[in-house]
Amino acid sequence: MNEISDMIFKHIENRHLFPIEKLKLLIEKYKTNESEEMMKKNAKLQHITEYMNTKAINDEIYNQFLLERADLLKEWKATKSHDLLIKLAKMRYTPPDIPDIFGKLERIYTNDKDDDDGNDNDNGKGNKNDEDKRQKAKPLKKPLQENIERPNKKPRVKSKIAKPWNNKNIEKVFDNDKLFWEKNKSLVIDNTNYVQPYDTDDVDSLENGLLTSATINIFMNAITKLSEKSSKYLIFPAEFYYQVKDIIDDDDGMNRFFESDMFSKIGDDWMNKIIIIPTNLDNIHWIITIINPYEGKIYVIDPYDKKNENVYEIVSKWKDNFLSNKYPQVANKKFEPVYSVPNISLQDANDTENCGVFISMYGKYFINNGEFPSTDIFDMSDVDMIRKYMLNVITVYSKKHKIKPDKECPPGKVLNKKTNRCVKDKNKKD
Repeated sequence: MNEISDMIFKHIENRHLFPIEKLKLLIEKYKTNESEEMMKKNAKLQHITEYMNTKAINDEIYNQFLLERADLLKEWKATKSHDLLIKLAKMRYTPPDIPDIFGKLERIYTNDKDDDDGNDNDNGKGNKNDEDKRQKAKPLKKPLQENIERPNKKPRVKSKIAKPWNNKNIEKVFDNDKLFWEKNKSLVIDNTNYVQPYDTDDVDSLENGLLTSATINIFMNAITKLSEKSSKYLIFPAEFYYQVKDIIDDDDGMNRFFESDMFSKIGDDWMNKIIIIPTNLDNIHWIITIINPYEGKIYVIDPYDKKNENVYEIVSKWKDNFLSNKYPQVANKKFEPVYSVPNISLQDANDTENCGVFISMYGKYFINNGEFPSTDIFDMSDVDMIRKYMLNVITVYSKKHKIKPDKECPPGKVLNKKTNRCVKDKNKKD
């Protein structure tokens, strides 16, 4: 406001040097700054309201627990019953599962001028009072991290962990992996909710061309198994999208699909998990869809940074249909589509073979870190090494999860499954 007042007086005194246009620009700048500040204040107020509402609900649940325990304690004192004493000893208060609003609050109350390394933008010229405030604020974060599960928190990742393909032995490992597949030719791999064949043709495409569905499926499942947060994720096979697309308006077909082995093995567990769906559009281009119930978002991310609204519509309709039929109590929640992520690593526009590599990395970093990989983690120059790294992940996983076929016996003998040996067929007549 002082700048605007000063400009008004300068304009009155000397209009040639300080024309009205400068004053207008200054006023517009002031309005823009005020609008941005108001938006920030409103956002903070909204998160504070969410926090207070959630806290009130938790307090009410805890107070109810205390009342129940007090009544039980009173009853025990009156009767001295051993059964009541055991029941009283087993009473425990378990905090309810609540939305991840605490992470947002933590970011709001963190100094906006701090950079990612925790350094102020004043080039280290902060005063002692600022340092004291930061030291006092730290203990407040610890109980939040210990008591509240935050699947979408973005942990800091060291470069040596973020780039596992930067391994001086990767070439030797790659050669050994290729020898393994040349020897075995083909295996059947047991994934979480389906089986997946994998053979040397898949290996060749991983080395030189467009990745196959088998490669994407096994790699995603392997990364999930290796993750500390594996229980939070479900990997649907790459064929899933087109299976759903063909029957999306067929209620009977949808219900039969839901009763298939893929879902029956999962049971009800998939409802509260982040679902990852790799999709090969028209058999020429890979994208990835991630249903995140914690954020209320459906990510449909294309390495070319294009919108695929039809994919979102199909996946969203599938989700709504199943929830309304099977779990109507949670069917009303709407999921926001997300088609673009700031600073995400993208495929070159003239590249036609590495989309599968990019969406595999999207899945890997989202599973491990809760976020998509940025341009400083990998780009097109890393693709060849990433392919070798992916083959190693697939090979190690396949060795551990391969399904061994029954041993074949010569004529006149049958397999004894207990000993895995061929014995004389007693039922066969000589």
